[in-house]
Amino acid sequence: MKRLAVIGLVGTASVVSFAAGAFVTADYISDRFNDRFRSREAYWTSTLDREVNVGESKPDTQAWLDRQVIWRDAGDLYDPAERMFFGTVDKFHDPIGYPCSDWDLAVEITIGKDDRVTGRKVTTSGACL
Repeated sequence: MKRLAVIGLVGTASVVSFAAGAFVTADYISDRFNDRFRSREAYWTSTLDREVNVGESKPDTQAWLDRQVIWRDAGDLYDPAERMFFGTVDKFHDPIGYPCSDWDLAVEITIGKDDRVTGRKVTTSGACL
């Protein structure tokens, strides 16, 4: 009976040790993913601020987006009802996958009634549970 209890304790300790190791690994992967994601978010914010100026023309903005966007919904990048360009510029897969398995960085550029840029920003979205 004592031998069975010792084996049970060793088995429990192994499971706890494995689970703790899995959490440390998951935290490390998650931290690396977050660092990479935040770095790319900062890169696109800086690029957008530097390359798309408030007051820039709609055709010039469209041309810039056509060079940058890696994914778009069916159709045009421009939504006339919202007077806004929208396009995904970076995609990421989170190896942990919780709560979101995939993340997108996109740019939103608003256009005024004079067909010139009035605002721009980087947005994030995820495919989540």
